[in-house]
Amino acid sequence: MTEKQQASVKCPFFVGSRKNSIECESFIGSAAMLTRFSDVAAMTSHVGRYCVKEDGGTCPLAMNLYDKYARLEKLAEARDRERRRLYLKDTDRGDTKKAPPPATEGKPDAQKARVSESVPAPAEIPSRSRQWRF
Repeated sequence: MTEKQQASVKCPFFVGSRKNSIECESFIGSAAMLTRFSDVAAMTSHVGRYCVKEDGGTCPLAMNLYDKYARLEKLAEARDRERRRLYLKDTDRGDTKKAPPPATEGKPDAQKARVSESVPAPAEIPSRSRQWRF
Protein backbone atom coordinates (compact mmCIF):
# COMPACT_ATOMS: atom_id res chain seq x y z
CA MET A 1 0.00 0.00 0.00
CA THR A 2 1.34 3.44 -0.86
CA GLU A 3 1.93 6.24 1.65
CA LYS A 4 -1.13 8.11 0.30
CA GLN A 5 -3.40 5.08 0.72
CA GLN A 6 -2.11 4.37 4.20
CA ALA A 7 -2.76 7.98 5.22
CA SER A 8 -6.42 7.71 4.14
CA VAL A 9 -7.13 4.64 6.33
CA LYS A 10 -9.54 5.68 9.10
CA CYS A 11 -10.77 2.36 10.51
CA PRO A 12 -10.14 2.31 14.29
CA PHE A 13 -9.10 -1.36 14.15
CA PHE A 14 -6.49 -1.02 11.38
CA VAL A 15 -2.94 -1.61 12.64
CA GLY A 16 -0.77 -1.72 9.52
CA SER A 17 -0.15 -3.25 6.10
CA ARG A 18 2.43 -5.23 4.23
CA LYS A 19 2.91 -6.24 0.61
CA ASN A 20 -0.45 -8.00 0.09
CA SER A 21 -1.85 -8.18 3.63
CA ILE A 22 -3.38 -5.93 6.25
CA GLU A 23 -3.07 -6.19 10.01
CA CYS A 24 -6.05 -5.36 12.22
CA GLU A 25 -6.89 -5.54 15.91
CA SER A 26 -7.83 -9.03 17.04
CA PHE A 27 -10.57 -10.46 19.24
CA ILE A 28 -7.91 -11.72 21.63
CA GLY A 29 -6.28 -9.19 23.95
CA SER A 30 -3.17 -7.62 22.45
CA ALA A 31 -3.00 -9.98 19.46
CA ALA A 32 -3.44 -8.84 15.85
CA MET A 33 -5.21 -10.45 12.89
CA LEU A 34 -3.40 -10.70 9.59
CA THR A 35 -5.58 -10.83 6.46
CA ARG A 36 -3.61 -12.03 3.47
CA PHE A 37 -4.94 -11.32 -0.04
CA SER A 38 -4.12 -13.13 -3.26
CA ASP A 39 -2.57 -9.99 -4.75
CA VAL A 40 -2.06 -6.29 -4.12
CA ALA A 41 -5.08 -5.36 -6.27
CA ALA A 42 -7.42 -7.42 -4.05
CA MET A 43 -5.96 -5.83 -0.93
CA THR A 44 -6.28 -2.32 -2.39
CA SER A 45 -9.90 -3.04 -3.30
CA HIS A 46 -10.67 -4.19 0.27
CA VAL A 47 -8.93 -1.17 1.80
CA GLY A 48 -10.81 1.20 -0.53
CA ARG A 49 -14.14 -0.42 0.32
CA TYR A 50 -13.83 -0.71 4.13
CA CYS A 51 -10.67 0.69 5.74
CA VAL A 52 -11.09 4.27 4.53
CA LYS A 53 -14.35 4.64 6.50
CA GLU A 54 -14.12 5.95 10.06
CA ASP A 55 -16.25 3.14 11.45
CA GLY A 56 -14.96 0.39 9.18
CA GLY A 57 -18.19 0.43 7.19
CA THR A 58 -19.63 -3.03 6.69
CA CYS A 59 -16.30 -4.81 7.11
CA PRO A 60 -17.10 -8.14 8.84
CA LEU A 61 -14.08 -7.81 11.11
CA ALA A 62 -14.96 -4.26 12.21
CA MET A 63 -18.61 -5.18 12.82
CA ASN A 64 -17.59 -8.14 14.99
CA LEU A 65 -15.12 -6.03 16.97
CA TYR A 66 -17.82 -3.40 17.63
CA ASP A 67 -20.07 -6.22 18.87
CA LYS A 68 -17.26 -7.48 21.09
CA TYR A 69 -16.84 -4.09 22.75
CA ALA A 70 -20.60 -3.66 23.16
CA ARG A 71 -20.78 -7.05 24.94
CA LEU A 72 -17.79 -6.18 27.13
CA GLU A 73 -19.40 -2.86 28.06
CA LYS A 74 -22.69 -4.58 28.98
CA LEU A 75 -20.80 -7.08 31.13
CA ALA A 76 -18.95 -4.29 32.92
CA GLU A 77 -22.22 -2.43 33.55
CA ALA A 78 -23.85 -5.59 34.92
CA ARG A 79 -20.84 -6.19 37.17
CA ASP A 80 -21.03 -2.59 38.46
CA ARG A 81 -24.78 -2.92 39.12
CA GLU A 82 -24.16 -6.13 41.07
CA ARG A 83 -21.41 -4.49 43.11
CA ARG A 84 -23.67 -1.55 43.92
CA ARG A 85 -26.53 -3.90 44.82
CA LEU A 86 -24.29 -5.86 47.17
CA TYR A 87 -22.99 -2.64 48.68
CA LEU A 88 -26.53 -1.37 49.31
CA LYS A 89 -27.50 -4.73 50.80
CA ASP A 90 -24.54 -4.49 53.21
CA THR A 91 -25.43 -0.93 54.22
CA ASP A 92 -29.05 -1.94 54.84
CA ARG A 93 -27.86 -4.58 57.28
CA GLY A 94 -25.66 -2.02 59.01
CA ASP A 95 -22.42 -3.80 58.18
CA THR A 96 -20.61 -0.56 57.41
CA LYS A 97 -18.92 1.29 60.23
CA LYS A 98 -20.28 4.79 60.73
CA ALA A 99 -18.29 7.58 62.29
CA PRO A 100 -19.98 9.56 65.07
CA PRO A 101 -21.46 12.87 63.93
CA PRO A 102 -19.19 15.87 64.42
CA ALA A 103 -19.81 18.48 67.09
CA THR A 104 -22.40 20.92 65.75
CA GLU A 105 -22.35 23.79 68.22
CA GLY A 106 -22.46 27.23 66.64
CA LYS A 107 -22.87 25.93 63.08
CA PRO A 108 -26.00 27.08 61.19
CA ASP A 109 -26.00 24.12 58.76
CA ALA A 110 -25.48 21.52 61.47
CA GLN A 111 -28.70 19.66 60.67
CA LYS A 112 -27.75 19.33 56.98
CA ALA A 113 -24.28 18.04 57.88
CA ARG A 114 -25.72 15.48 60.28
CA VAL A 115 -28.18 14.17 57.66
CA SER A 116 -25.59 13.88 54.89
CA GLU A 117 -23.17 12.03 57.16
CA SER A 118 -25.75 9.52 58.29
CA VAL A 119 -25.93 8.04 54.77
CA PRO A 120 -22.57 6.59 53.71
CA ALA A 121 -21.33 7.40 50.23
CA PRO A 122 -20.94 4.44 47.87
CA ALA A 123 -17.41 3.10 47.61
CA GLU A 124 -15.42 3.87 44.50
CA ILE A 125 -15.66 0.92 42.15
CA PRO A 126 -12.56 0.42 40.03
CA SER A 127 -13.37 0.28 36.36
CA ARG A 128 -11.70 -2.14 34.00
CA SER A 129 -13.24 -0.64 30.91
CA ARG A 130 -11.13 -0.49 27.79
CA GLN A 131 -10.03 2.79 26.30
CA TRP A 132 -11.98 3.16 23.07
CA ARG A 133 -9.94 4.09 20.04
CA PHE A 134 -12.65 5.98 18.15
